[in-house]
Amino acid sequence: MPTSALNDMSHPAAPYATSSPAFTPLTGPAFGVAATAAPKPYALIHKEPEALWDENALQQEAFHWMRHHYPHQEQSLIAIANGGLRTAATGQTLKNTGLKRGYPDTALELARKGYYGLRIELKIIGGTCEWKGQTIKRKPGTVKPEQREWHARLTENGYCVVVAWGLQGFIDAITEYLG
Repeated sequence: MPTSALNDMSHPAAPYATSSPAFTPLTGPAFGVAATAAPKPYALIHKEPEALWDENALQQEAFHWMRHHYPHQEQSLIAIANGGLRTAATGQTLKNTGLKRGYPDTALELARKGYYGLRIELKIIGGTCEWKGQTIKRKPGTVKPEQREWHARLTENGYCVVVAWGLQGFIDAITEYLG
């Protein structure tokens, strides 16, 4: 399988850029997609700084960005409902129906660049920020051992697996994979 920067699972050492790369939609008969009018201006859903987001907010923003920038490919991006608080009974029901601990948060079911698909593990960036007169500190997300096991298993089976640190990490992974 090809190797690329997509498989780099290290936390970024420096702050990331806030602007997304330019995007040229795949249109025309070869892609089965007609050219469309320019999209509406993109704006974040959450107004608080990204350092305050939890993984749920990050995932909402990631899907919002995908719908705006890659509307046709967004239909192939799915969420894996592994996170969140649940009752013990609901948790057991989900386990009984096949939910697996540690599986990546999102799956892009499109084959590209020699891979069968893309799996993205979203992680919050954390940091310190001022918000409504308070200084708030938040730890960055961590990659758990069961997540690393899934990442290795998926990579061995031909999937591209990325740990995306923050929204920009998600944007970079998607644009490199689809580009």
